[in-house]
Amino acid sequence: MRARSIRLMLLGVLLIVTGGCSSGYTLSGRVVRTDSAYATFVDASDSRLEAPGLAGASVRIYRDPETINRSLAGRATTDADGNFTIVLPQFGVGWMEETWHIVISRSQYGNVETTEPLPSSSSRRRLLVSMRRGTSNPSAGEAEDLYEQAGRYR
Repeated sequence: MRARSIRLMLLGVLLIVTGGCSSGYTLSGRVVRTDSAYATFVDASDSRLEAPGLAGASVRIYRDPETINRSLAGRATTDADGNFTIVLPQFGVGWMEETWHIVISRSQYGNVETTEPLPSSSSRRRLLVSMRRGTSNPSAGEAEDLYEQAGRYR
């Protein structure tokens, strides 16, 4: 009887844990116009997030960027204030040790890219992307040439 109670309790805990993780990981950030180009995770209170936002930028995030199985995990377009949110429902996001490749592009601005792990707590950290005017990019969201992708693995 006691073993059955323990099994039922463990099953209940498992259901609570897996049910609580079903919404996924939320990556939020802001793309701003400045004189430099970079992307970094910052605390939500960072004053650089108050710079003028850049609307219409494409934000794409890839899982396992260094492998042949690299896949687009999510994408978003910044709103009028430069803010974006991407929900990543994939298993293990934010707590598994893995790197992610994030590409931010907008016409008339140079691309900004970063490859790094996602913060373990998405609620306190935001991705700050600083973009500067530069050479024109392909249309936002345009797929990278497959030949260029294959070249990374030669």
